[in-house]
Amino acid sequence: GEITKVNTKPILDALDNGYIPVIATVATDEEGNTYNINADTAAARIAAELGAENLILMTDIAGLLRDRDDASTLIPKVNVSEVPYLKMQGIVSGGMIPKIDCCETALKGGVPRTHIIDGRVPHSLLIEMFSDRGIGTMIYPDKGKYHGKWKYSHRDGIGTMEYADGSKYVGEWVRDLPNGSGTFINPEGIAFT
Repeated sequence: GEITKVNTKPILDALDNGYIPVIATVATDEEGNTYNINADTAAARIAAELGAENLILMTDIAGLLRDRDDASTLIPKVNVSEVPYLKMQGIVSGGMIPKIDCCETALKGGVPRTHIIDGRVPHSLLIEMFSDRGIGTMIYPDKGKYHGKWKYSHRDGIGTMEYADGSKYVGEWVRDLPNGSGTFINPEGIAFT
């Protein structure tokens, strides 16, 4: 089933009274049947309903890795528009799929940023929230930054992508489609169509 409603009143009451709520992710349907809800799924919907500033998912790996067996391949930032391509490339796979999907749900619900961090690292939550470097992967919403204009006249090759926000990246243009669109691969190897 799907989560159809989140009752935020008990959560807000606890917060208003100075408590930090601990939420068991158990839900009921109209007939009173109880269900165990995936904690990340519940957290994403609760964050959206509360208008949270962040959603942080803790796991047992460093974050989203380009190579899941190599922690040094951590991808520190991902625009939500990149997610389908990361899935196609197999970078988002296995147990990371539901975590990324939950981040997408929260972002679509209005949460400005989501994070996937390694909960095994001492003080990981504090490092992610109160430092400039962070320690995991931040996933942020698409605000039109990755819609841009290709500055190269050849079908395939190296050129510059100029984005709507004024930033420019050198990269490779591949897979030209009949309608004139294609895929831009940035220096980190992430593809945008």
